[in-house]
Order: sequence, then structure tokens, then C-alpha cells
Amino acid sequence: MIYLIMALHTEAKPLLAHWRFKRDKSIPYRLYRNDQMLLLITQMGSKNAANALNALMSHSKPGDRDILINLGLCAAPESYPVGTPLLIDRISYGKEDVAINTTYDHALPQASLQTVDEAHTAYHDNAVDMEAYGVYREASGYFSPAHMGFLKIVSDHFKPSDVNKESAITLIQKNIPVLEKMIENMKGESNG
Repeated sequence: MIYLIMALHTEAKPLLAHWRFKRDKSIPYRLYRNDQMLLLITQMGSKNAANALNALMSHSKPGDRDILINLGLCAAPESYPVGTPLLIDRISYGKEDVAINTTYDHALPQASLQTVDEAHTAYHDNAVDMEAYGVYREASGYFSPAHMGFLKIVSDHFKPSDVNKESAITLIQKNIPVLEKMIENMKGESNG
């Protein structure tokens, strides 16, 4: 099973259509499923992500070969053009700092990610999101490091006002092939 974790329904819309997910009302969060995947929408914020994932894990514990991917948008330095998919290799939150496994086959630019509690409008040296650390913290109790991946799409350069629903949908839509390749490569690694 592939566990896809996303913050917002707007971000998830292209995936819901692409993989024909059906709503699952078995937990008090937006959960969708098909035969091979679950898609959980957590809402923004590290704490919300951890709480939603905890509810999902209490309901649907992963198997040894299942993988989890946190997909979403992020702000990043201008060295990463808008639309660039970033494979996250480190996540920091406050004083916490964790390395993320990226040993599976990929050709994506790797980046460090800072999880913050509110949207950043000031320049930052790393990519920034609001959920990844909460996803990592909760998922690490259920998934091995080799079975967790974090894919973030650059949506802006610390100008959150530049992002709207249409641009969010378009950015995720354009990166579905990148996500499909990541899933394929992570599954190959977990089965190897």
C-alpha cells in the first residue's frame, strides 16, 4: 500500500482525479483510497499532520513493504524555480533535525526542508513547509526510514500571496509523473 500524505484538499485534487480515489469516512479526517493507495489530507501545520496521521495509523497500520510519501508545496530560495520538485533529504523543526533516506534511484534535486508554524515571508536558506516534520515524527513509529519519502514542489520564493488554488493544482498536476516515478523507485527498493 502507498500512503500519500498531503496538507490541503486543493493540492490533492489532481491526484484524486488521476488515481480515481474514493472517499473513506472511517476516520475523522479526509481520507481517500483505491486498491493500492491511501491519500490522507491533514490540514496545514505540523501538529495537524501528526494528529491526522496518528488517526490513520490507529485505523490502518502499514505492512512491512508499504511506503509513505508526504507530497505538497513549499517555499524555497530563488535558486529553485517555481515548479521544481525537491526530494527532501533533511527536515528540521525548531531544535530537531533529522536525515531522510534518499538512497533509492532518483534524478531529483535534493534539498533540506525547514518545517515552520506559519507561512514565511522572509528569505530562508532552505525550502520551507508547515507539515513535513509532523508527518515524519508520527510516521517514523510505523515506517522504516527506507520506506518514507518527502517530495515538495516549489510554489513560491517566500511570497505566499503568489500561490492560489489554480497555481497549486497546476503545480501538483505537472509533477504527477515525478511522483509516479518516485513511487516506482521506492517500491523497487522496498521489494529488493
